[in-house]
Amino acid sequence: MAKGIGRGLGIEDEVTSPTFTVLSEYEGRLRLHHMDAYRLLGPEDFAEVGGEEILADPGGLSLIEWSERIGAALPSSAESIELRVKADGSRLALVEGRILESIAVEFAERTAGGDEAPGQGAASQRAASREDGR
Repeated sequence: MAKGIGRGLGIEDEVTSPTFTVLSEYEGRLRLHHMDAYRLLGPEDFAEVGGEEILADPGGLSLIEWSERIGAALPSSAESIELRVKADGSRLALVEGRILESIAVEFAERTAGGDEAPGQGAASQRAASREDGR
């Protein structure tokens, strides 16, 4: 997913997992801050690696893997994508947040009637149910 977001941002460098470096940054239309919080012990570690600064970067987009490990440090406005592997091996992306949900709905509407990507219907339904207050 991070590689695709990097391509969408026009990043020419290869976007790789920051598992051992914790944080990788890339320049594109927006600065991409890609963090793997698995090795962080909590919000204090997140602050030590500059987490608060990357979240405050007005020209940046932050992708944080294992974000549940630092949840208390994330702003209430944080949006999320949860990837799940279904029994048949396909993937389902669950999105949460106003901007991500509107992107999912737009994607679903653009591709309606064609070959839908696995899980996009669920994202559209979830976004619609949030708007309806269900």
